Amino acid sequence: MASLGGHEEAIASYERALGLEAGDIAVWSNRGASLERLGDYAEAIASYDQILGLQPKDASTWYRRGCALMQLQRGQEALASFDQALALDPHRVNTWYRRGHVLAHLNQHSAAIDSYDQALQLQPALAGAWYNRACCYALQGNAEQAIIDLQEALNLDAQQYCPLAQADSDFGRLRNDPRFQAILQAKDSAS
Repeated sequence: MASLGGHEEAIASYERALGLEAGDIAVWSNRGASLERLGDYAEAIASYDQILGLQPKDASTWYRRGCALMQLQRGQEALASFDQALALDPHRVNTWYRRGHVLAHLNQHSAAIDSYDQALQLQPALAGAWYNRACCYALQGNAEQAIIDLQEALNLDAQQYCPLAQADSDFGRLRNDPRFQAILQAKDSAS
């Protein structure tokens, strides 16, 4: 039902099912996912909390809870959820990536870089991790490493990251750096 876009109807069905079997983890999970798609992140978190009350060692649910908390801009809580997910399964690339994103928004750039490093160890071709790590290095004033990482992101996905880099305020300090301008011009003309 949810795959057809009828999220409201799906949620009503999930509510009925939970009335019959309140401990059905799959129903709580589907309810949470549908609520997220509707933008009701607080209720999605409530669904994920129900799952975690029944199954506290579910790394996927901790991850989904962290993502919903990010949407509500509750960074510290999102970070705690991601940390819990990683304690249960340290090989979750997306969790390391999202953790880095939260840390960057909390202006903890060194810790964000560490999280992006972990994501890149697991998936070296993750363009977003290269790009966001470049942003963190730029904000720290490490122009050399920012340019190296930005070049890698552009090598992997110039179509997405070249326009972003041209407008991204994180690269404000690099805007006049000839190396920065050269890689953007080279990738822009190649696409």
